[in-house]
Amino acid sequence: MFHKINQSILKNNNGFALIAVIFLMVIMAGAVLMMGRLSDMQQAERNLEVLGARANSAAKSALQWAVYRLSDNDAYFCNTATTSVTAPTWTLDEGSLKGFDVTLTCNKTEFAQGLTTITTYALTAAASYNTYDGDAEYVYRKVSAVIELES
Repeated sequence: MFHKINQSILKNNNGFALIAVIFLMVIMAGAVLMMGRLSDMQQAERNLEVLGARANSAAKSALQWAVYRLSDNDAYFCNTATTSVTAPTWTLDEGSLKGFDVTLTCNKTEFAQGLTTITTYALTAAASYNTYDGDAEYVYRKVSAVIELES
């Protein structure tokens, strides 16, 4: 019992597989493009994380420099009483901190406690990379410390 296939039915189904293949190709191309874009975004995020860590290191380095100067009685950058002083600004040009701008701000306060004079230094160091004018690789980190010295 063989059935004859109606030739008109076969003629109406021509090209159905081609449409399905084109649809699948478009879906797969979109998925590949989306994965490529996601990979680019993740790479940019990792780069910003590294730049942020470097900016934090640059700012901490400025604080360490200031603490060393204060402990060595060489606080020329913060020598006016009860005023805020914007101390040295550096543009780092060596090693992994190349290209970072670092600004150190000092606020010195003196007061008497009994027979001793206590001096406090409020230090703030800010480090930045590039400028905030639409640059994709702009980072800014700020760290602070308060140092108290007796004399």
